[in-house]
Amino acid sequence: MDVGTLIGVIAAFLMVIISILIGGSITAFINIPSIFIVVGGGMAAAMGAFPLKDFIRGVLAIKKAFLWKPPDMNEVIETIGEIASKVRKEGILSLEGDIELYYQRDPLLGDMIRMLVDGI
Repeated sequence: MDVGTLIGVIAAFLMVIISILIGGSITAFINIPSIFIVVGGGMAAAMGAFPLKDFIRGVLAIKKAFLWKPPDMNEVIETIGEIASKVRKEGILSLEGDIELYYQRDPLLGDMIRMLVDGI
């Protein structure tokens, strides 16, 4: 889990709790019908704006914000070293056949290799 995400969520809840403690009653801050309007309306608007498949992917991506783990930097360094050696020996276009392999390792790496090969 990303520590920054956890800290952000906890800080947001703490700000609301502190505001409630300073400002008075909890009913002044929490209004169930308003929550339904904001959350339900936001979800309905997103469903209307995007295809259902994209909406579902977006909802599932929320889970990734909390379960994301950073890649192993030693593996990333080793992979980039291998790529650099191959380019030095065989040229940039030699990477074209391996783009799918790089996508499997890391989608961002695959995108970068595709842009290098395409000259972007």
